[in-house]
Amino acid sequence: MSWRKSAVVALLVVVASFVSITESKPRKSLRDYYQLMFADQQEALTIDEQESQDSYLKINAKSRSHIELSLFRGEKADLVMQQSVACGPNCLQSMSMVRFRGEKQQKIVFEDEIPKGAIDFHVNKLSKRLPVSSGTGGYQVWYRLSKVSRVVDVLIYDSNFTTAESPMGYLAGRMSWSGQKFRFRGLWPKKATEKVW
Repeated sequence: MSWRKSAVVALLVVVASFVSITESKPRKSLRDYYQLMFADQQEALTIDEQESQDSYLKINAKSRSHIELSLFRGEKADLVMQQSVACGPNCLQSMSMVRFRGEKQQKIVFEDEIPKGAIDFHVNKLSKRLPVSSGTGGYQVWYRLSKVSRVVDVLIYDSNFTTAESPMGYLAGRMSWSGQKFRFRGLWPKKATEKVW
């Protein structure tokens, strides 16, 4: 083997070793991401519930609100989905996402990352089969983060509920995470009046 071929082979071995070392760095836990996201608010928040599989955190604020975080591991980056819930007199939900590459975090628009068109189409069809809403706001979409899997339930709820633990609603479908993107699968209750929680 000529010295040029030997030099090229040696260089490729060094590059491959560097790539495998940088890719094998341990990834941060959801708790680490939580500390990065809320570094300036740690005193006002307390962790209420944490799953051992490092996929879910529930954080209580001092007011009548809470935050839920769910971790979705990706091939090149991790996503943390954040659900903020505030109740009184009615419950409101807001969703957001943060993409992490190491310590770098980037806020991304929740609706841009999910299959919103497919969800809206299915929810519109399903809501026509449901009884008339008792709330003044009609039916609304609510997302429920999973505590143990890479799935997010998509729910249709009656806007007239007052506690996040007991909304009146229907399971419309599920979003699943492939490691690169979310996919939606619509579900139909056996009867239009069958409530799922």
